[in-house]
Parts: sequence; C-alpha cells; structure tokens
Amino acid sequence: MKICEKMAIGVRNVGPVYKFLGKAWLQTLQSGLIHVSRPREFNDPFDCSLACTGRFTEKFKRDWAAAINMDRNHSGFDREMAEWENDYRHDLANRALFDFFARILCVSSADISQSNELLMWGHYACNYTGAKLVLDWDGLLTSEVNMANQVAYDPMRPNFNLEDLKWVGSGERPWPPPELIEKALFVKNPAWAYEKEFRLLVKKDACKVIGHYNDGRAIFGWKFPEKALQAVYLGPLVSYKERSSGLKFILEKMPWVRVY
Repeated sequence: MKICEKMAIGVRNVGPVYKFLGKAWLQTLQSGLIHVSRPREFNDPFDCSLACTGRFTEKFKRDWAAAINMDRNHSGFDREMAEWENDYRHDLANRALFDFFARILCVSSADISQSNELLMWGHYACNYTGAKLVLDWDGLLTSEVNMANQVAYDPMRPNFNLEDLKWVGSGERPWPPPELIEKALFVKNPAWAYEKEFRLLVKKDACKVIGHYNDGRAIFGWKFPEKALQAVYLGPLVSYKERSSGLKFILEKMPWVRVY
C-alpha cells in the first residue's frame, strides 16, 4: 500500500487525551494491546466515506488498459470499465477502500466538558463498567503511526469527482488524492462534536488480531507505547474483583500510572 507513504504525522503538542474502554479495559492494560478500528466498524455509516460524482476519463481508461495489458478497443472493455466504476464508487462510499489499509485509534481531547464526558462513559465505557485511560498524545506518535490529527466537524460530506482519479502505476490500486483521503478520515458530522475526537492512523502491519466478532470478522489491537499512559479512571460500576486485579497490576507493572 503506497498511499500511506504520502501521509505524515500531523498535529502535535495536544497534551493529555482520553480513551474510554468497556469491559476489556483490564485486558488492554495487561496485554498492552489497545483496540484499533477499521473504518467500516464506526457506528456512523458516513464516517470515513466519500460521496462520488463524475465518470472515469478516457485517459484513465487508456492507462488502466495499458497497466493490465488489455486492448482498449476490445468490445467488452467499456462494459467492464462501467462495472468497475460502479464498484469503485460503491467502495468509496461504503468505506471498503479505506478499510483496506486504515486502522484507527480514536481518543477524546482532555477539554471535553463534564456533561459530555458522562455521555462518553455511557456510550464507550459499557455503562460505567469500564475505564478511562489518560494518554500523552505526543507519546503515542511513534514510527508506527502514519497520521494523527484532530477531527473536524463539518455538515458537508467529503466529495470526490472520479474525473480527478489518476492511475498511479501497474499493479497498484488507484486512490483519490492524499489530501482528500485525509479529509475523509478526519471529518465527521457536527452531531458527533461532543466527543472532541482526535485520531491516529496506525500502520496496518503494526496491528495484530486480538479476537473475532460473532460474524468472524477480526478484531485488531495495537501495542501502544506504555509510557504514554499517564492515569486510569475506573468506572463506578467496575466489579470488586476487576478493581482489585487492576489496582494490583498497575501498582506492580505500571508504578508511574495514577489511578482514580
């Protein structure tokens, strides 16, 4: 995947950020593997998707034919290109192309309001039975992170014109411009603004399978820098057994981490 090589780490000096975890909070600390999402796993179906307009240009079709050693004047070429165009349009809108390479860690800014933090505990910490990790943003920005930036909240869904698509070489998948990919990955509807979200795009090769959903899809985790962890807030409904195990583990293995 060449597209990520064109991307660079973005914003720095953010300070502490929050990651709300459900019942897997203790397992996350013990394994050091934090869940990273594929775009199609996000609960907003428009998140990381691109609305597509336009058509493939004649030049793009010729370049594509040359790359796969196909005769541009073949009677079935235009029909095959029309089918591929529809598939490509669908895959961008359905996040399938981004799902191919993107593994994303979502965190919240520390300036999230107290009332909105209550929502985060309910939505992402399994009804207060999980935990909130306090992480140093810059401490997360290792060589395993391709891009890191703040999410912008915009009512306009990112749009891509297929007439701007260029074939980038034999054997490679054609992609929209990197700046448009960045916009798709870091823009959400204002309805989600209460999350004060920041995102890290983690290299696919740096992630490993840590489990599976009921439908067989893999769940991915990233070995995040443990020194980036500053504090852990336990939810008020964490069980006594989990609380005791968590405190014991942190005191023995992560003495620099504050616990609340």
